[in-house]
Amino acid sequence: MLIESTLINYSSIATFFTYLYFVFIVITGGIIGLSLVNSIFVNSMVSDNNDELEKKIDDLDSKLNDIIKKRNNHET
Repeated sequence: MLIESTLINYSSIATFFTYLYFVFIVITGGIIGLSLVNSIFVNSMVSDNNDELEKKIDDLDSKLNDIIKKRNNHET
């Protein structure tokens, strides 16, 4: 491995901290990457659902207004 050939001249403490650094970077990078991907998917799903719900609410509002107008016309 490239890391092992680079660390061959380092002391054991420096080697340990170098390995620790790379493990930390890989783990935190993976967690941050997965969180970012997850937030993007959740955001897109929620926005799609909101658009659908807004359309249904608008349709119900227009139907309700039509019913109220018909009722008012029948009363007069």
